[in-house]
Amino acid sequence: MEGMVEAGEYPKRKISAFMYAATVFSSLGSFLFGFHTGGISSAIPLIKYRIGIDHVWQESIVSITIGAAAVSSLVGGTISDCFGRKFTMRCSSMFFLLGSIVFIAANEKITLLVSRTLLGFATGFACASVPLYIAECSPTHSRGVLLSLNSVFITGGNFISNFLCAAFSSYVDNGWRIAFAFSCLPPAAQLFAFCYLPESPLWYIEHGRFYDAHEALRKLRPNSIEATREFELLKAKNEQDELEFLSKAGKPTMWSMLRNSKLLGLCLVGWCLFAFQQICGINVVLYYSATIIQMAGVNTVNISLWLAAASSGIYLLCTVLSMPLVERFKRRVLILSSSLMVFISLLVIATGFHFVSATSLPVTTYETWDKSETCSLLTTCDACVSSSRCGFCYTEQGHSSSFVNGSCAPRMRETNEYAAIGRCSSLLKNRGNFIWAPEWCPSSYAWIPVVGLLFYVLSFAPGLGIMPWIINAELYPQCLRSAGISMATTANFVFNLIVTLPFLTVVDYFGKAGTFYFLAIASLAAFLCFFLFLPETSGKHILSQFVPSWPAYENDKKHFGRRSSFSDSANFRYMRIRGHNQQFYNEDEMSE
Repeated sequence: MEGMVEAGEYPKRKISAFMYAATVFSSLGSFLFGFHTGGISSAIPLIKYRIGIDHVWQESIVSITIGAAAVSSLVGGTISDCFGRKFTMRCSSMFFLLGSIVFIAANEKITLLVSRTLLGFATGFACASVPLYIAECSPTHSRGVLLSLNSVFITGGNFISNFLCAAFSSYVDNGWRIAFAFSCLPPAAQLFAFCYLPESPLWYIEHGRFYDAHEALRKLRPNSIEATREFELLKAKNEQDELEFLSKAGKPTMWSMLRNSKLLGLCLVGWCLFAFQQICGINVVLYYSATIIQMAGVNTVNISLWLAAASSGIYLLCTVLSMPLVERFKRRVLILSSSLMVFISLLVIATGFHFVSATSLPVTTYETWDKSETCSLLTTCDACVSSSRCGFCYTEQGHSSSFVNGSCAPRMRETNEYAAIGRCSSLLKNRGNFIWAPEWCPSSYAWIPVVGLLFYVLSFAPGLGIMPWIINAELYPQCLRSAGISMATTANFVFNLIVTLPFLTVVDYFGKAGTFYFLAIASLAAFLCFFLFLPETSGKHILSQFVPSWPAYENDKKHFGRRSSFSDSANFRYMRIRGHNQQFYNEDEMSE
């Protein structure tokens, strides 16, 4: 073995059909992740009419999935190391199937929580194993594109669930059950496909199963020559990693990463990527998109669900269109551009909500003679709907832009469909042109937050959406990659929980505009942090050893645009093995 040298870009190669199949079927776990975590946004407005839930229950139903995923993703890393990536994905499929059945059958709040907990365990196992499996099976020249398929499946699951909820929203009582019944099909297909897909060749090598590793590579690569050469490279490099990282620490563990200063630096990079992904508010937008659109003033559940489906559809489209950019531009360029545009879009959303609140309709009619009652003390529509106990009742005069006779009335405890008393109660609502708005205020400025929401998903997808998953799959030494990804995905879910759990409560306390102004400030902080500290990982072999250098932007001053022909030696080191890995490097280029 020789010393460390710089590496040029790898020559273009074909991707085998079996490699595509392995990516697609393993990514069904990510599809279900997006389906159940993002799709709950559109299911909640329908569930409210069937099972009365307030903001606390809504936050719990949404967030318990994320809490369970945080726990299972941490455990999933250990399971993946001990029993294999494929075994962990099988566990995920079974939990998805069981959780979906319980969710469809739920008639009570507690049953909903149980089903969402099971789905959370499934989500954690999927996130700890799917990107790891794809990264370890993929050839270097197409790893970024194949890993971006994982993100496409997440956003695709989100879009499909929102679309189905909107399509079946006319069935108020059971529309969400019909929509989520479709989620039973992907885990069944995945369990069947795993009978034929190989285990990760790198996992086989780590466990001394060299024959199985070679056979797996022969299935995943276009020809046996390439498979044999890559097998020799993987085997030799794994031995070097074990000598460097494990000679003193023994068996690789998460704690061994945290005790090593260089590996701790890698962990911090991975954690910050996912932390800022969540703090910038993507899952707030995905989980509560229908609610946010209703808050903006869209007064029909069906329309709000279709707009939520449209926003998730745009997110999916942008993620798909971003795939060619992954290997064409540097990771830093994409994530920095994305952060800046997200900042602008969040400012638009916040400003729109500010106008909606500033022009809120006044309360001019009282539903009860008891002026000391909580709802009777509120003087505007915005203040009224901000209370979990109250809703706004009004009438339209002439055109829809003229709203009059507004009143603040208490909500029914069992359902949000009617007011407890007054003109919008179940007894009187159908006798006049009364409109009951428990979550929104009618406003001529409702279009501003909706446009900002669409621009947000357009901006988020190419960088903050897919880059954290790709970069985290590229950062860590092979012998510790599973532990690194496991801790990073746990950080993802922890910050997801921190942001989404109190969202509606924070909105009640700080207002809609104030909440989104805070998210805008967070996205600006993400831009500055990435600009200063995020290193470049594009074009590097999966077995590369990463060495952090701060600030990272110093390495990109001369070529901060499209990818250069050579990597930054300050950030990465590579090993050349004579007689084995010439196919990855051009000898003439490396000698320059």
